[in-house]
Amino acid sequence: MSSRGHLVLEHPIDQIADPHLYRSELGDLRKLRDSIERLGLLTPVTISIDYVLISGRRRLAVMRELGETRVPVWIAAGVSDELRTLLAIKDENTLQKNLTPTEQAALYAELKGLLAEENARKQRATRFGATAGTDITDAGDGGGESQPPHRRKSRVQAAEAVTGRDSSQQMEEILELQRLAADDEQDPRVREAAAAAVIGVDADRKVHGRYLDVKNLAAQLWLERIADDADRPQMVRQAAAAQAQTLRGIPHRAERAREAARGTTRIAALLDTPLEELSDADTGLGVRERFACERAAMLVSREPGWWAGQDPDVIGRYATDTEWDLISSHLEGAAAFLDAAHAARHAAHA
Repeated sequence: MSSRGHLVLEHPIDQIADPHLYRSELGDLRKLRDSIERLGLLTPVTISIDYVLISGRRRLAVMRELGETRVPVWIAAGVSDELRTLLAIKDENTLQKNLTPTEQAALYAELKGLLAEENARKQRATRFGATAGTDITDAGDGGGESQPPHRRKSRVQAAEAVTGRDSSQQMEEILELQRLAADDEQDPRVREAAAAAVIGVDADRKVHGRYLDVKNLAAQLWLERIADDADRPQMVRQAAAAQAQTLRGIPHRAERAREAARGTTRIAALLDTPLEELSDADTGLGVRERFACERAAMLVSREPGWWAGQDPDVIGRYATDTEWDLISSHLEGAAAFLDAAHAARHAAHA
């Protein structure tokens, strides 16, 4: 028998196990069916030594449609354990036809879990003194050679295996959209938006913007629900309402997502705080005012000391009227704002 595998001309179809179906669409099978009816199956399907289908799912589907009970197969040697089978399926699908983003995400999720288990097994082996090339006889580890654990995260390994690059963030975002679409505890508007986003991702492969929009919607609706919940402490409801209003006022989705993450974390912490501690912690500073101060500081921090890199002589001599009006009105407004803030700060600390 070849070290790469061997051919079996008649293998029972009902013994071939379909793995997780990352590719959900087989496409139009009519031309393939016509070819097989006319010429027979020219290319055997490929299976592992455990009879798990690696490639040829369309061919196998046609053979089943035609009522065949046996099929020629190529049994690939060296593809026996679950991880290697999955990697082989990935290689076959990647070479033959690009997977959709959601199919990639499903394969990524499975690979990530298996790679995490594999790396953990290797870590245990290394911890107990095994080195590369040493046989592990512990039945719990399944035997075989133990290689050093991989230094990269399992999610990165899985993403690179599926897409050829570190697309782990994108894969995680697709999985989160799918989770939100299937979560019965989510607001129906969030589930609908997430489901639409998943469909859109498969259509044009654009993920991040849709992900941010759905997460922002989920945060907004959650805050509004807390604000309207009469069973919540008044301070928490006010804090949630203020945070929801703050999010509505942020036009850019990425900035809104960052504030949503911070704000929902704050409100969740308040929800976990006993009522008596909430009362003790209330200093009289409104939540909305606190957010306003944080936002102002964040805006200023974006361009700290911007004037240090500018030549005032160049700006004064060569700025157009429009540019000059924009710069001067901004600075005059900032100066007036700072004067008023100075006065309020002096009065508060007098």
